Amino acid sequence: MAADPLATVSDPSQAAATLASDLLEHLQRQLHSGQRMLAVVRTQGAAIRRRDVKAVVAGACELQVEIDRRRLLEDERQRILARAAEMLAMPATSVTMTDLIDVMNPADARLARTRQRQLRDLLHLLRSEHRTNRELMRQELKFLDHLLSLGGNGGGYSAGGKRPSRLLRGGYGRGSTLDLEA
Repeated sequence: MAADPLATVSDPSQAAATLASDLLEHLQRQLHSGQRMLAVVRTQGAAIRRRDVKAVVAGACELQVEIDRRRLLEDERQRILARAAEMLAMPATSVTMTDLIDVMNPADARLARTRQRQLRDLLHLLRSEHRTNRELMRQELKFLDHLLSLGGNGGGYSAGGKRPSRLLRGGYGRGSTLDLEA
């Protein structure tokens, strides 16, 4: 996308065509980003189910990279809205997809609606998968807390990394219930 294509376009129909083209490209980039993010979230969900801690952490890093990419897409979206607002003589906060579609040719308008629908469906699926992963992580942490409480930790673990003195002394008979040194 050019820095400011409308700055050099004086013909309103050409400005609308340029905006439509940029919007369609932007929606396609949004879809690709959403698909990459969904793949990461699904891979991370599989790692959670396998209890593969390294893969879960790696997935969190990959997810952060994609979130950063999406921030760039959001900046791009804001620039498109600002250009549309100028062209439509309205505040950028008031510009809707319907406003944008109204100035597009019919073929571009259909494609924009299709991509908008695909993106909405994809983001809905992504939210659902992410919620599932969060619930799985919550269950795993609850189970870990339960296991640690069985070791005599009195209800859990210390987030500060300190180990209770009873476990350090191995004060549960001949051996510790949990071998925390391993």
